[in-house]
Amino acid sequence: MAPPEPELSPYIRDLEHYAINSENVELDIDQRVQLVIFLLNGEYFALSGRNVKEIVNEMKIDFLPGAPEAILGIINLRGDVESVIDLKHILKLPESESSLGGERKILIAVSGEYQCGILVDELLELTDLPEEAIRPVEGALKRSFQDLVSAEFTYNSRVVFLLDMEKVMPV
Repeated sequence: MAPPEPELSPYIRDLEHYAINSENVELDIDQRVQLVIFLLNGEYFALSGRNVKEIVNEMKIDFLPGAPEAILGIINLRGDVESVIDLKHILKLPESESSLGGERKILIAVSGEYQCGILVDELLELTDLPEEAIRPVEGALKRSFQDLVSAEFTYNSRVVFLLDMEKVMPV
């Protein structure tokens, strides 16, 4: 005579039920995109989180003789020398002081084999947005932005331009 099978706890029965009945269930999890939102001359811009390796406080930028105008200079970041680009120059934004009381930051950005610092007037937020919130550019863009902006989204009732780092870096 075989010994009686042990009684399963209600918890184990629920797990078995879930495992058996969940094979054909699709999970409704929206895809999210990490974004780094910042200000340049009062304009809202963002980079994909996958393109931002690190965010550091503004530090001394050493002039680099003979460098293109878009390069502000170089910084020493824990022993590594990084160039710092002037995104305002690339986007043809007028020269101005940093935004109202904001603390300027340097975003260490990567794209393919390129890495450099990008000086921004103010870091606003690191956020995750659903992919559906990011849309093609709907309105007219400044001519200097057209080739560098890949999409737009709304943040605090403001339009934010998502920059395409693959197009910004080689500049």
